[in-house]
Amino acid sequence: MAKLNNQEIVGGFTANLKQSFGPYLSLDGESFIFDTRPREFPLWLGYNASPLFGLVQHLETWTGNRSDSLERIETAYTELTQRLDETHSGKLQLNPAQTLKPPGLLYNYISLSILDQFPDEHHSISQEIGRQFHQVADEFGDLIQDPYVSGTNFEFGFELKDEFRNRFPVTRAGILTTPWPRLSHKYRFHLNLSYRENEMELFWQRLNLLFRNLQNDSVEYSEVGLSPPAHLESHYEFHESLIRAKATRNLPKKIRFESFLTKQLKTCSSNDLRMVVLDQKSYQQYREHILRMQREVYEPARQSPPEEFDMLFSSEKPLGILVLDGETIVAMSFAGRLELFRQERGVTRDPFFSDSHTYYSMDLTVASEFRGGLGRIMKQAMVLLAIENGVTALHGRNRDRLARGMWAINLSLGSYELQHLPNDYPGDGPYRDCIYYRCPLEWDELDLADFDLISDSISAMVNGLLLKNIIIENEPTT
Repeated sequence: MAKLNNQEIVGGFTANLKQSFGPYLSLDGESFIFDTRPREFPLWLGYNASPLFGLVQHLETWTGNRSDSLERIETAYTELTQRLDETHSGKLQLNPAQTLKPPGLLYNYISLSILDQFPDEHHSISQEIGRQFHQVADEFGDLIQDPYVSGTNFEFGFELKDEFRNRFPVTRAGILTTPWPRLSHKYRFHLNLSYRENEMELFWQRLNLLFRNLQNDSVEYSEVGLSPPAHLESHYEFHESLIRAKATRNLPKKIRFESFLTKQLKTCSSNDLRMVVLDQKSYQQYREHILRMQREVYEPARQSPPEEFDMLFSSEKPLGILVLDGETIVAMSFAGRLELFRQERGVTRDPFFSDSHTYYSMDLTVASEFRGGLGRIMKQAMVLLAIENGVTALHGRNRDRLARGMWAINLSLGSYELQHLPNDYPGDGPYRDCIYYRCPLEWDELDLADFDLISDSISAMVNGLLLKNIIIENEPTT
């Protein structure tokens, strides 16, 4: 039975969900819009970059124990660092896996996976930070000196000139930052990938407002507020419930598959969407609709053949979900026992090949006009349906870079790479490697008292507020 080290994990800290995700923060009753304080472990991921939820989906994060799963993740992390030609960020300490505590290993693996899969986003944001800060430095050069910017690390800073050192009202603009140690007139700011575009724009507006007030204290501070993403509450609720299901083998009623998907479909689209759970009999009714959906969305090389669907629904306990708009399929997802899919590359070499409780995620398709949230909901729904049917893990394949959005969703559910298959996809185009992954759906038995501790700490963990206490085995090298 797993047992948590309570002191090491939380130290009595309890976080409020809406105040601690992303840039939102409240300290001692004072609210801030942007938390830009430097951290040894940068907040590359936040509420808007949900892969970091994967950190809380591993029991090893909470117990600090090493396990067979952790050894496989350690291998995935080590191989990933070896594949990369250069570190994407000097602020992400790529320490050897053996020197990291289990949570540190998971944090680095998830963060590095995302930085590897989304280099364009990282580059564009770093370029924008450099551009915006140079504009600030040029416009307010009479107020500051020694400006520096490192867009790659999402950070910048400056020193106030003597006559302005005691007049910089950072908190009035809703920005929380930390002066350099023992130098209260030198400021540094760290941004991160979790900021949405409108938040980034607002940040630079507020920083400009600070400097204009420094030039002329009659400049007034307008009231500003930002709303968390609409899905935040349900997203958090889902992950908390998924942890409970992994720990107790029982899904809470409020998040059983059917009620979860019905509720989510009402919130994700103005259309009157409905779901159908397929079995061997109902499959025949929708077979041609499924094949038509494949033809409409995928080129021939990426379509699953009809025989594969027929094989799945002639097997024991197939899993199939359809979402329909009227009589038209707009999303679908299928999974079946791993050993049924021996024709897929990597399956016969899978160490879990003969495990009848391990399923293969055969297909997840969303019509183009319904993308932008429904894919995540379908993946979460399949996870819930699998748990209700006694499945202990989902395995699958993601194409490097080209399926990065789905890989980010898989990471958020606790997935990790089980095999890396180079040049796996046919053709001469780029990004032909395959990420063959495992998504575990159960934990070793856990005391419910320990689960309550985890539940109280999830929001703080996801936002990085507890990372320093539980991740660092040795101080990172500089």
